[in-house]
This record gives sequence, C-alpha cells and structure tokens, in this order.
Amino acid sequence: MMKLRGVRELKHVDWATFVCQNENCRIGFQIEGINAIGSLKTKIKCPLCYSSNVKSLEKIIEEEKMKIRRVWKYPIPPFGDLDTEDCFTVKMPQFSQILTVQVQYGKPCIWALVNPASPLTDRRFRVAGTGHDLVHDFELMQYVGTFQLQDGKFIGHVFEVD
Repeated sequence: MMKLRGVRELKHVDWATFVCQNENCRIGFQIEGINAIGSLKTKIKCPLCYSSNVKSLEKIIEEEKMKIRRVWKYPIPPFGDLDTEDCFTVKMPQFSQILTVQVQYGKPCIWALVNPASPLTDRRFRVAGTGHDLVHDFELMQYVGTFQLQDGKFIGHVFEVD
C-alpha cells in the first residue's frame, strides 16, 4: 500500500495516465503507484507547468464517449401486434432526440439521435390513424410525426406518451 499526503491509503497499480488541461501545455504524463483515481482528495499537478487543471486519461475517454452521437432506427411494430390502445414501447438510450417518422420499405420507423454510451430507458409511443380516437390525455402526449402506408390509404400519427 502507498500513502499520498492528505489521501487515504490506495491499492497499488503500476501507473495512471493524466493529461494537463492547460491550453498552453496539454502534455500527457504518468504517475506510478496510483489506483482509484476518482477518489483522490488531493490535486495532481502537471510536472511541466504545475497546473492543477489535470484529468485522468480514463476520465477524458469516458467524457468523449458521452459526446458520441449516432442516428438509430426503431421500426414501429405492425398494428396487429400493438396493444388495444395502439401503444408500443421502445428501449432507447437516455436523452435520445426523436428526429423523424418515415416509411422505409413499406414499414414505418422512428429515427432518433442517440448516445450509444447512455443507459437504456423505455420510451412509450402511440399510433393513431386519422379520425381515430385519442384515448390518452392529450396534454401528456407529444407529437412525433406522421407516416403513410398503402399508397396513402392509411395515415398514421405517432405521439410519445409521457
């Protein structure tokens, strides 16, 4: 075990990599014998500029993963497979942004901007045809988009149900 001044004892590892966040410096450096970097109570300082604005490489990688965005497609289930209120649930990464609803190869789909690193959450949607009753409290529904099937014989309107 190794003890750093002002820090509880930490398990030993070979090294940890840090990057100076000072824009005039930005060097990477390693410190030997550190583990549980997130629990350090003392500031690590850059050996070149002595700035305490330093992040572990592990933390930088995690932050970059959270910035990644992709567009994913979610097919809307066939209407015969939906429950009696034409509702369905989709598992999406948290904070996904719905972009559009369109038909691809004869099947309606929702496209969303997602962060693949975010944990999944259930999002509930409702499909209502033109002229159909909306059984949910309309104030709790947010319009997502409209699609057409069968050369316009069926017009579906998609709402997210809160």
